[in-house]
Amino acid sequence: MTGFFIPTPAEMIIAHKCLVISAKQWFDNMELTLQLMPSPSHSFLPSEAVMDIPVASSSTTNLLPVKAFIALQLSGGMGMLLLLVTAFASRTQFARRLTHSCTVTVLNEPIHRSRTWYSFCISWVISCFSYCLLFFAMEQFNPNEKPTFGLCLTQAALIYSGPPLTGATTFALLLDVWLMFRSAALGKWSGGRKVTNSLLLAPYILWVILTIGFLIAGGVEPHLVQRDLAIDPYCILDNPVP
Repeated sequence: MTGFFIPTPAEMIIAHKCLVISAKQWFDNMELTLQLMPSPSHSFLPSEAVMDIPVASSSTTNLLPVKAFIALQLSGGMGMLLLLVTAFASRTQFARRLTHSCTVTVLNEPIHRSRTWYSFCISWVISCFSYCLLFFAMEQFNPNEKPTFGLCLTQAALIYSGPPLTGATTFALLLDVWLMFRSAALGKWSGGRKVTNSLLLAPYILWVILTIGFLIAGGVEPHLVQRDLAIDPYCILDNPVP
């Protein structure tokens, strides 16, 4: 048969040796090429990009929820403060002069609001701005730098004493409204000055006592005062009691 070439054993041995030599030369050239390439330490990245970054850094902490939370607290506090300012301004002589030319006689009289309503608004202003203390001090959005201890402790104390304050002022407002409706139904005032003063002072006395207690607790055990943007956008006391 023709058309087929069958190599002899000697020719096969020579071809195998040539193949081994060629493969060795190829691997040697690849090793030399790798040695000439720059090492990973000579990367094109700047030196700041290879620094050790803490776990709670801005690269691993999503600051968008923190910014949204602070924005909501600021808008709530500013809105309630604006409501208070307009309420106080409506009782001034200047506001009366503005409404003096109105044809409706009801508008010429100042609006009489309950003092518990003012107390209610003030308590929510305090509560909202308590969550923004780090923002006001420009220490809110830097996860790599811890805020000052005094500021962090103050914020934690105000935050933990804020809900009892707002709850107490809300209860005082509801109780005051109920007493007013009851007095209107009975035709006589069922309360008195002592009741009104108690509704005004009791929430803030409770708030002051709680705030001082949390300040003392954080001052005695400073390790309890913590701030981690990955968990809370404000300072806390790492204690299950509050």
